[in-house]
Amino acid sequence: MYKIRLLSIFLVMFFSTTLYSASFDCKKAQTEVENLICSDDDLSVLDVMLSKNYQKLLNNSSSTDKSELKANQRNWLKIRNNNCTYINSCMYIYSKRILKLKNDLFTSRLKQEIIELNNTNELIWNKDFINFINSYFSNHRSNLISKNKKLTKLQIIELLSGPPHNLNHKDNLIIGGACRAHSCSEKAFFILNKKTLETMFGVINFITNNGDIVNEAIFTVFYKNDKFYNTHIDTLKKVVKKYSQFNEIKKVKINIPNNKLEQLHNAIIMQETISNNQIPNKSMYKVAFSQLNERGNKEAIVLFNDAYYCGSGGCSMDIYSEDKTGQFELVSSHTLCREKIWVSSSSNNRWKNIIIEVSNGTYKSTKNILKYTGNTYPLNPSTQPEYKGSLSSFEQLKFK
Repeated sequence: MYKIRLLSIFLVMFFSTTLYSASFDCKKAQTEVENLICSDDDLSVLDVMLSKNYQKLLNNSSSTDKSELKANQRNWLKIRNNNCTYINSCMYIYSKRILKLKNDLFTSRLKQEIIELNNTNELIWNKDFINFINSYFSNHRSNLISKNKKLTKLQIIELLSGPPHNLNHKDNLIIGGACRAHSCSEKAFFILNKKTLETMFGVINFITNNGDIVNEAIFTVFYKNDKFYNTHIDTLKKVVKKYSQFNEIKKVKINIPNNKLEQLHNAIIMQETISNNQIPNKSMYKVAFSQLNERGNKEAIVLFNDAYYCGSGGCSMDIYSEDKTGQFELVSSHTLCREKIWVSSSSNNRWKNIIIEVSNGTYKSTKNILKYTGNTYPLNPSTQPEYKGSLSSFEQLKFK
């Protein structure tokens, strides 16, 4: 009995110090977000994971990349502090950032490692290159070496897995190719930019989209960037024709998701599922794009029009910011908004001021100004100061 009691005490002490151990000292937690993180063991684990991945990426980055990474992390912390209002929303924000950091880490490592690789076997044995192929093709499926459609990324790896072929390092490019083990008539080739990791893959195969086996070789080219394709397709064709003859090229542009609006819609769904337990369809909101900050990419202003999000005073509105990879992060959420919205030429904390027409409870309406606080825009436009100046020189948002 005494031993059991000792064991119980040990387990309580162990879990109380381990499960709730964040990347900072929880005894010194001061802000609401820090206290929230320390109150939940899963959230604390995510905080530690994020801190470790951020430090790994920081240690693996050049001085220029480090400055940009630190700025991005400061911006993310502002988003976190503004939107981590309860455990589920906070876990979503952390999980998304961890995935982004891990993706940036293997990309950063690959740029350093790939210049030392000599042949195709070394390439496909490199876990960061495998991660890159997984990210490049995602869930795309095709009939390259199977009558039934399978994940393209797995087929590309198999096509490169035969006897090693030397890689050709030419200026900023790496050009390579190999054949499938035990079936060397089926081959895969690629051209990759060592600095940007822009890539184009070419495949020689004998199966059509319908799963029919043919005698003449099919040359399928997978690409993402039109400019990269137009610049390097002739080089890729010359390399392939040394090994196989083909009559025409089948172009496959990899777009996952297909466009910016799809990427934004996915972000809206994830945010609303966690925040409001809602899965909005595209008819439930309108979108306008405008550059609100100084970083270059335009922000997406999402104005809901569904009854769930609207009342007599107006509707809910969210602002999303797009990063360099095309991912959208929530910047701020708002209530009681109407469609008449202007973007001012003046700014606050490097974000442009927003002017929104709001109802003041009577038949009259006012135009109130929202200024960025350093972390977010104010939640309720009706509580903000009225703007009485001219709007003629300001951009009026056009929602679609």
